[in-house]
Amino acid sequence: MASRRLNEQAARVLWLLGLVSLIGVSGCASKGTVYGKVTYKGEPVPNASVGLWAAKATESNGATTTKEGAYEVGNLVPGTYKVTVTTTAPPKGGISQMPMPNVPGGTPMPGQEKYVEIPKKFADQSGTPLTITVTRGRQPLDINLDQ
Repeated sequence: MASRRLNEQAARVLWLLGLVSLIGVSGCASKGTVYGKVTYKGEPVPNASVGLWAAKATESNGATTTKEGAYEVGNLVPGTYKVTVTTTAPPKGGISQMPMPNVPGGTPMPGQEKYVEIPKKFADQSGTPLTITVTRGRQPLDINLDQ
């Protein structure tokens, strides 16, 4: 009798663990990922910060572009987002004057060789003309800043 009770309890625990794992897996599958390339005047925009802002958000999900202008932002709840893109000019003395710890002689890190100045309208959440509706799964979004 005690053995049967233990088996029933074990079956309940296993059923509950299975339910919890299904909820966890379905929670991940309900998120979206956006990826693509940022370009301006037909050229990739390296070292740009790409931000995706949900409605009424004070913080964004974001990524930094590679030297080819590629980016990927994941773990997004489906919905409409404003998209911002910013770049930062190197110091007046040039990129080699930037303090870079553990880099002998201030040599630029890979991908920091080029700075592309882009229109300021893309930097502000309230002024950017860029929006996207994120869905579940992966979806491409190439960002052309020639608008």
